[in-house]
Amino acid sequence: MKKKKLKIAMFCTNKVLTPLRGKLIYAPVMVTDQIVEGMINKGHDVTLFAAKGSKTKARLVHCGLNPLRSKKDLLNLFGKEKVKTGSFFEKALHSYEAIAISRIYQMAQKGEFDIIHIHPLDRALPLAPLVPIPTVFTLHDPISPWRKFIYSAYKNIPQIHYVSISNTQRKPLKNLNYISTAYNGIDLKKYPFSKNPKESFIHAGRIIQEKGADIAIQGAKKAKVKLSIIGIAKKEGDYWQKKIKPHLDKNITYKGIVPLTKVFKFYQNSKALIFPIQWEEPFGLVMIEAMACGTPVIAFNRGAVPEVVKDGKTGFVIDPLNKKGKPNIEGLVKAIKKIDQIDRRECRQHVEENFTIKKMVDEYEKVYYKAIKDLGRKDGK
Repeated sequence: MKKKKLKIAMFCTNKVLTPLRGKLIYAPVMVTDQIVEGMINKGHDVTLFAAKGSKTKARLVHCGLNPLRSKKDLLNLFGKEKVKTGSFFEKALHSYEAIAISRIYQMAQKGEFDIIHIHPLDRALPLAPLVPIPTVFTLHDPISPWRKFIYSAYKNIPQIHYVSISNTQRKPLKNLNYISTAYNGIDLKKYPFSKNPKESFIHAGRIIQEKGADIAIQGAKKAKVKLSIIGIAKKEGDYWQKKIKPHLDKNITYKGIVPLTKVFKFYQNSKALIFPIQWEEPFGLVMIEAMACGTPVIAFNRGAVPEVVKDGKTGFVIDPLNKKGKPNIEGLVKAIKKIDQIDRRECRQHVEENFTIKKMVDEYEKVYYKAIKDLGRKDGK
């Protein structure tokens, strides 16, 4: 039986353009853009709420709002010093995104959509119960104690459904109204396979303590291998100045922010991605990007790592702490030394079977139909 064509409202953010431009990297926007295009290709009617200037095959509703990141005249209304602080920007962004989210629910009240898919759920949760159609929220971040408190306040509302991006992500709040786990996917054409890496390793992602760039450096130095570091770094911060910069030399190099169109080359040339995370990573796109290129992953066993990496097959998942309770540098070194045991073809195959855009889009389509059906059942339809 032919499935009903859906009218879908989609929102991630209007602080930047969709899709991302230049060297910007922001996984939720990338995922949103992929889902929108995938749903349109499936024949659904999608309305994307995004910043003015965004490019999409969907109907674009921008509410007359340019990307907040480029509107310094708006931010400066609050004073230049405040604009520099992260806490201020979050407050400004909350109000800015609320304009688009409010428009979504105004249009939903008029019957323009069958389902709403929101990514910054904190902003939209209070509005979701006010319309008679489902809202699907994708959890992109770990469930912190504060988020646990807020989400729990809305866990028994039939219009609200949560999608986790890994099963591990659910641990802090297991009894939320989850409808599915939908792993992130990538476009395999943008990450071509390579079986012949150079004699170097890579660390990719934001250069922050949670991602463990400093631990990767320690492991590479102890193993006496070359390490390239790519990603966004706040060079004025203590982490960079004390943990990263002093260790850069001819063997440990920082390559800066690499555009998505070129990042695959760094993966292809690397013997492994060293990913010693220091937090409960909800997914970790860099891991599937690397494996798609045939590059194994050496990662600490935290967050979604054991769901994404097959230990001994597509890399090595190691204990994050040694017997002394310190970061397990020894484990990193052992994994680095035996990385040639990993068949790079298995890495590629693992991504092909589990982490493609098609697989992700198919899962979200199932989620939409299920959410609509479940709500109709509860309403007695």
